[in-house]
Order: sequence, then C-alpha cells, then structure tokens
Amino acid sequence: MREIAHEIAEPRALWAATIIDGFTATMECRFSDAETYITKALDIGMRIGEPETWTIFTGQSFVLGTFQGRHAELFPLVQHVMDTQESVDLSLRVAHAILSVEVGERGAPVAVLRDAMAVGLDAIPRDFIRSTILLGYAVLALELEDVDAALALLPEVVAMASEVSFNGATSQGPIATYAGKLLSLLGRHDQAEGHLLDGLATAEAFGWEYHRASTLLALAQNRCRAGIFDNAAEKWLTEASGLCDAYGLTVWARRVAALREEHRAIR
Repeated sequence: MREIAHEIAEPRALWAATIIDGFTATMECRFSDAETYITKALDIGMRIGEPETWTIFTGQSFVLGTFQGRHAELFPLVQHVMDTQESVDLSLRVAHAILSVEVGERGAPVAVLRDAMAVGLDAIPRDFIRSTILLGYAVLALELEDVDAALALLPEVVAMASEVSFNGATSQGPIATYAGKLLSLLGRHDQAEGHLLDGLATAEAFGWEYHRASTLLALAQNRCRAGIFDNAAEKWLTEASGLCDAYGLTVWARRVAALREEHRAIR
C-alpha cells in the first residue's frame, strides 16, 4: 500500500497510507513517529478536503494519548466537547467514560455501562466501529469490576476472540485478550489464560508492544487471582515491567507495581 501510494503520488492514497503509518507506529510504541504521521495525515487530509480527516485525526490522537498515559491532559478536552455539543455519539461517550475511570471519576463510566446493559448489546450498530464500542464496554466492566456486565459482554467478545479490533484508524488489539480478562474477572482462570496466551501471541507476531505489555500483566494478574504466583507469573510481570520502562507506559507501570505490592502482601 505504501509503495503504490508513493509511486502514483495520488493525495488520497498518500493520506490513507499515512493513516496506517500512524496506526502502526502507535501500536509499536514508536510514539514520536506516530505523532509525526498523525499530524502529516491531518495536513494531507485538510488540503484535499477529505471529510473524515478530523474524525480520524482525533481518534488516532486520543489513542496515542492514552497509550502515553496522558489521560489527565486529555480529560478536560473531551469533557469540554461533552459539555458543549448538543448530541454526542456513542464512541465519544465511551471514550469519555474510559478517561473518567483513569482520572478517578466514576459517575460517567457507571452511567455509560448501566445504560449499555439496559438497552442491550444489540443496540450497538453493526458496522466498522462495533468492536471498538463493545471492547470499550469491556474495558469499563473490567475497570469497575462489574461482574454482571462482564457476564453480558462475554459471549459477544468470545465469539470474536480470533479477530483483532480495527476500525480503519485505531485498534484495541487482539480481542482474545479481552475475552481472557473478562474470564479472569469471572474466576474462570484456566479459560482466561488460554485466551490471554492467544492474545499475547498475536501481539508479539504483529510487534504491538503496548498490547504485549498489557497482556503480560493480565496473565500475571490472572495467576494471582487463582492464588498462584509461580515462576511463569514472575516472568510475565518482569517482562511487562521491562516493556513499560522501555516505552514509558506509565499506566501499566503503575499497575505492575501495584500487583507486585499486592503479591508481597499476600505472601
């Protein structure tokens, strides 16, 4: 795709190729490169009048910011949009709820997840952002440790566990990882580990370092929930810690440290 885009030098092809470059760099934790590509795609898209330019720029910038742990910086920006727009689409509500959890605000996440469970998952549009919304709900259920929501989400997530979430601009990574995390929360540790290992294999094959770090942490956490902290759990946690240090993944670094502290307290 890149070769063809640069060979023919057609602006829309270059715009699309640059979006993928930004996506790839983000997933590989090449954050400086990602910012360059995302800004370049914005410039190309604005020059050619591509109507999806701003939507893709904001989506990719949001994901990049969360990967970098800049939730506190992003929160007031998204909150302003929530407060000033007459209507807010579902993807923005979910994004706002995820930011809210990270900055310690529980009202919006609880409300979003409650509303989702009340209307049912069939209400999520069956389009290219369905997996994004569904996994956003899964993140909220995991963060809030909402077992009822996890039970409701699990069949849909497991049904897609062999796939990777992608909406054309951003990704939440291997869906198997979210199936594993939900199963772990529900106490089904053996099944959880199988899905988490599948998710880890995909993240490693693609070179997606952020999702590799988060999945390694989830594997160690799952063993701890099962009352086990063996050599495998220690290896996963040590590897996750190394990735956090290497790429500046502050959110996961804090969680690695918290899990280590919890393990010491139990031991």
